[in-house]
Amino acid sequence: MEILKWYTGYLPREIRMLKEIGNFRTFEKQRVSEFRFRANYLYSKCSDFEKHEYNQFLRRVLMPRYEGHVLSMLNIGSFYDKGLFYNSPLGFECISGPARNALTPLLSSVIKQELPPINSILVCLQKMS
Repeated sequence: MEILKWYTGYLPREIRMLKEIGNFRTFEKQRVSEFRFRANYLYSKCSDFEKHEYNQFLRRVLMPRYEGHVLSMLNIGSFYDKGLFYNSPLGFECISGPARNALTPLLSSVIKQELPPINSILVCLQKMS
């Protein structure tokens, strides 16, 4: 049951697709590809403000341990409408493992954007001290 939950989120639509495909690996590849295309398309249509809001939302949803749960989507409702997230009692969550995997590259990009630049000379000098 846990495997089914990870792949489908127990959503009837996802379970039906998995049954039609008949193979977990093939289903995962197909769904990750579809979710990634959908997320990248939506992200490309966002204004700079909406991208910033979505970046914050994505960090909180995919890394709730560090950011806490998100209870509203503010100005990025289109992501909720496209079947990537659902609203649980704790806040928004990805609908399934494949959806989470599809969003991981966007999360990685968000994290890289917010890292401060590293001055390798200063880092080396600090290690010597």
